[in-house]
Amino acid sequence: MVAQGAVEVNVLVEENADMSRILEGLRACGFLVDAVQEEIGTITGRIDPARLAQLSNVEGVVQVERTREVQISPPGSKVQ
Repeated sequence: MVAQGAVEVNVLVEENADMSRILEGLRACGFLVDAVQEEIGTITGRIDPARLAQLSNVEGVVQVERTREVQISPPGSKVQ
């Protein structure tokens, strides 16, 4: 189960990797999958921050990074 303070994460996987096996490994670490973009080799989801480092140990995972939030001011505002 993912803790309430879970962080959003992007996972980059090896090219031509077995996506189903990687997903199984990520879920075993406590990763809650939100979306799989198989064409570009990324998986997005959430995990307890205390378990974040475990994701890098899953075979086929190249990189793990926290999702960044970007805010853009609405059109017509003083700050653009």
